[in-house]
Amino acid sequence: MLTLEESFLGIEKEIDIDRERNCDTCDGSGSEPGKSADVCHKCGGTGNVRISQGFFSMATTCSSCQGRGRVISHPCQKCGGRGRMREAKKIKVPFPAGIDEGNRLRVAGEGEGGREGGSPGDLFILVKIKPDKSFQRHGNDLLYQLPVTFSQAALGDHVSIKTFEGIEKLKIPPASQHGQLLKIKNKGFRQVNRWSRGDLLIQVNVMTPQSLSRQETELYKKLRDLETGKDHAQAENDRVQ
Repeated sequence: MLTLEESFLGIEKEIDIDRERNCDTCDGSGSEPGKSADVCHKCGGTGNVRISQGFFSMATTCSSCQGRGRVISHPCQKCGGRGRMREAKKIKVPFPAGIDEGNRLRVAGEGEGGREGGSPGDLFILVKIKPDKSFQRHGNDLLYQLPVTFSQAALGDHVSIKTFEGIEKLKIPPASQHGQLLKIKNKGFRQVNRWSRGDLLIQVNVMTPQSLSRQETELYKKLRDLETGKDHAQAENDRVQ
């Protein structure tokens, strides 16, 4: 699992994998070194046997060799004749900048070992992203919830935001409304393996104070009286018109 910052910037991480690999003693053959498997006497090496029932005849998997066509007479002591062993391993995987939830990464040659000494397959990693306290991803845009006071929203202000790439300076315009989106272009997520980027979106959240000092209470009362007077004057003007 990656953090949102790791998916934004890209990172190389060491991960643990548990897989089956070819036995290094018998090289996946299942037979003791220097010995080889014998041709199955029941199917003659075809892996199938024919069963006749009256006028009908059908082929079925040989029960003696399980369809392999060969029987291991001298099983490898290390793997017990299976040709495969479980292995716990650490590998380093590069996750590119911009990688998203649900993306799959392919790591060539790090999958399960092939049967009877065959080449190993590939490892596929399904990406999961841990939620972030401050930022959210929307497509290639990065969204930040910015708490502001009544005065900042009404009068405007200059603020600094700490992002994954450093400090971004932002101007809050006067008369900003709750939920309003501000944008800083090309500061969002990179598109994987491309130069294009999304934007940094800042959503204005006007916060109602939960506790006021005596001085603040008086100021808010004066503001309320001014707003009430303004509304009354506007209503009178509309009535006259």
